[in-house]
Amino acid sequence: LHFDLDERDDAEALAEEARARFADDGDARGVGQAENLLGQVAYKRRRWDDARTWFARALRTLDPREAALERA
Repeated sequence: LHFDLDERDDAEALAEEARARFADDGDARGVGQAENLLGQVAYKRRRWDDARTWFARALRTLDPREAALERA
């Protein structure tokens, strides 16, 4: 909701907190969704390298085939 309202600081802080909680719970899907949101926030802030990093992490987390390709 914060992202949709263009409240980037709040969106980023809550996504980071959510990512940590999902990681602690072993919830890979939640981690990936939080990483995707962090990528969106970085993109909106025109932090291209950060956005690319977060989107790549989200893709690896959410799509096991992507992680397998990187190990090959």
